[in-house]
Amino acid sequence: MIYQHGHLARPLDAALSNSSRVAVLRVLHDDDDLGWSGRKIARLAGINHQAAAQALAELSRLGLVERRDEGSRTVWRLDRRHYVGEALSALFKAEKRHAQEIAAAIKSRLKGKADAVVIVGDAAKGELQAGKPLDLTAVCETGKRRPLIEAIRSLEHEMSERFGLALNVSMLTKREASLSLDIALDGWQLLPAEGRPST
Repeated sequence: MIYQHGHLARPLDAALSNSSRVAVLRVLHDDDDLGWSGRKIARLAGINHQAAAQALAELSRLGLVERRDEGSRTVWRLDRRHYVGEALSALFKAEKRHAQEIAAAIKSRLKGKADAVVIVGDAAKGELQAGKPLDLTAVCETGKRRPLIEAIRSLEHEMSERFGLALNVSMLTKREASLSLDIALDGWQLLPAEGRPST
């Protein structure tokens, strides 16, 4: 067997070598092959137009995206026939499951112990950085605090072991929570409501 070096052996290196390329690939993976303009891709990826244009040009050179001119408009789409496109599809699907599994773990550990659990801070804004803790606010009656504290300890251990994620949990009574409007405005509920507000 011949050991291969470089791009032939490691095509993911070039595709994933910078965050703009990854952001563009993530957006194109979700477009159902309709094709989007460079400006829309930039907006959905959360990067500036120039960074998106550079990423699209490099990904096109690598054969991962296709450029199609439709009249005066240019659209881009992921070439799913490319080996790297197949590999990325599996990665992005796993990435989506990651967030869903974190939410499910929080809900399963704290359901019945907390009256409400709200994700707050950077994660609620979609700005949580790697290595930073996930901020939660748990709301419960004063008499339920002890079981909730035990459940939070168990949850903290699971988050660390399973996801490599630290938690920063604050607890409020229902009265304190009702006086704190910033929870409703700056977060999104996992319990009892479901999901994130649409943007």
